[in-house]
Amino acid sequence: MPSAPPAVFISADMEGISGIIDNEYTTPGHSDYPRARQFMTDDVNAAVEGAQAGGAGDIVVNDSHGPMRNILIERLHPAARLISGSPKRLSMMTGIADGPDTVLVGGDGQRRWDMAFLVGYHARAGVADAILDHTWTYSIFEVHLNGREVGEIGLNAAVAGSLGIPVALVTGDEKACAEASELLGTGLQTAVVKRAVGRYAAELLPLPAAHARIRAAAEAAVAGPRPAPFVVAPPIHLVVGWGKTMHAEMAATVPGSRRIDGRHVEITLDNMMDVYLALLAYNSLAGTVS
Repeated sequence: MPSAPPAVFISADMEGISGIIDNEYTTPGHSDYPRARQFMTDDVNAAVEGAQAGGAGDIVVNDSHGPMRNILIERLHPAARLISGSPKRLSMMTGIADGPDTVLVGGDGQRRWDMAFLVGYHARAGVADAILDHTWTYSIFEVHLNGREVGEIGLNAAVAGSLGIPVALVTGDEKACAEASELLGTGLQTAVVKRAVGRYAAELLPLPAAHARIRAAAEAAVAGPRPAPFVVAPPIHLVVGWGKTMHAEMAATVPGSRRIDGRHVEITLDNMMDVYLALLAYNSLAGTVS
């Protein structure tokens, strides 16, 4: 019996999208945000087209930036389904645990995704000369998993890895792609769509050239060898450093957490999904104070 075509889960952020350089693009209500929505949709479409060219079957895209309703459904490639809106239980990785062939298309949801793509991602907080570097929010200045500093690339790859799913493609600026390559290793495909020359400035590829890079990398990710899943061995020790002491004070109210010092909170849990949910709870609580 022939095997099913590879199924691809795509988490799409915005800061690493082609053409985007600052918060005027990434924030609803700002002047360049409507353009950025189209830029984001176009980058995702390039990834979908490349995945299809590589032989992919089922494709789901999770809109993972800010309000998580940025991608234009009316302009999204028809081969992909879209998870839109927030809040969502697994935030940027909502849908990764469901598997392909969901009830929406009449399947039983028993298969897992063969790989994940992280499209439009950015470098972790504190990386110099990286477009809009941060980790989750601008309230957090560092996150460590078992002593290793990670950003959203590492956190989301670890969630996928806990399910046995490798991240096969990362797109963004050169700092984000270098961070991903160092973390995820051989077999990862990357598409550098801009070169940061500061936090809010970049040398940008023409959009057709950027889309061609994404398309080619996505095709290679599906058709070629894949990296191993990024697995963080349990027990998993999460440490979050906050910009303000009040953020840490609020985060430390999550049961099982301990405040290490004025700005750091830690928790140790037995699986990555619970660690991820703890981080989401931290962030929600920290967001209640200015």
